[in-house]
Amino acid sequence: MSNFVNKKVLQLHDECINTGNEPSETLKLRMPGGNVLINTKDTLGRIKEELDIQTDVELAEAMEVGIRRIHNWKQRNTIPTEAIVAICGSEGLDLEYILTGNKSHAGRFQSEENRPPLAVEQQQPVCEQPRVSPPDKRFVRYDSRGNVICSFESAQIVDVLSPGVSWLVHALGVQPEDLLLMKVLGDSMYPWAQDGDLVFVDTSCKNTINGGVLALRYADGTMSIRRIFRSHDGTLLAKCDAVGSEPEVLDISNEDIYPLVVGRVVRRLVR
Repeated sequence: MSNFVNKKVLQLHDECINTGNEPSETLKLRMPGGNVLINTKDTLGRIKEELDIQTDVELAEAMEVGIRRIHNWKQRNTIPTEAIVAICGSEGLDLEYILTGNKSHAGRFQSEENRPPLAVEQQQPVCEQPRVSPPDKRFVRYDSRGNVICSFESAQIVDVLSPGVSWLVHALGVQPEDLLLMKVLGDSMYPWAQDGDLVFVDTSCKNTINGGVLALRYADGTMSIRRIFRSHDGTLLAKCDAVGSEPEVLDISNEDIYPLVVGRVVRRLVR
C-alpha cells in the first residue's frame, strides 16, 4: 500500500458534510484551499473506471461488500470512507482522484521499488495540521491530577481515523481527550446505522436530547448505540430503531447499573 493511503486518516480531508444549499445528490468536501463538491455515484464510477469494470456487481466484488451496500451508498449519498481507503490501498488507486476527480497522479500508483524519485524541488516539507489519535481497544479517562477515573476495553474501540484537531473541536465540539471512535455491531439501529459503520462519541457528555443517540456499554463488554427517549414519568428509555424491539430503562446517574453510558454520538460514518 502506498504511503498516500497507508495512513489511518484521509490526510487530504477534514470533513464531509451535507449542505443545504447544494443539490441533494452532492456533498461538500472540505479540503485545504477550499471546498469541493462530490457525488457518491461519481466517486464509485471513478473506481469502476480505474479498475476497468462495468457493473455494480463487479464493483461490489472488488470492494468485498454486498451489492446492497453499493445501492445504499448511492441512494443515501454517503461516502464509504473506510471501504474507499481500503480499495485504493489494495489496488494502488489515487485516493484524491477517486474522491474529487482531481487527478494529481497519473493512473494507479506504482510500487515503491519502481516509482521514480521525486525531483529535488518537489521534496518540500508538508505542514499538516495537528490530528487526534483516538484510543485503540482501550479507553481511559483521567482527572486533572492524572488519576484514572474510568477505564474499559472493547474490540469496538478503533483508531482507523485521525481527525483534525480544529475540525473536531470547532465542528463537533469535542475535545481530543474525550474522543472515542466506535465500530457498530449488528443492524439494531438500521437504517440509521448498520453493521460496520463508525460513530464519533463524545465521552464527556452523558446525556442527549429526546431522540438523540448515546453509546452504551454492557456488563459483557459489548457496546451498542441506542436512541434515547424520556417517558411521561421521567424515566429514560434506550430503544433500537429496529421494529419490534423492547426499550431498556436507563439510569444515567447510577454507574453500578448496566448499561452504562459511554457518551453521546456526535457523528456517524457510513460504511
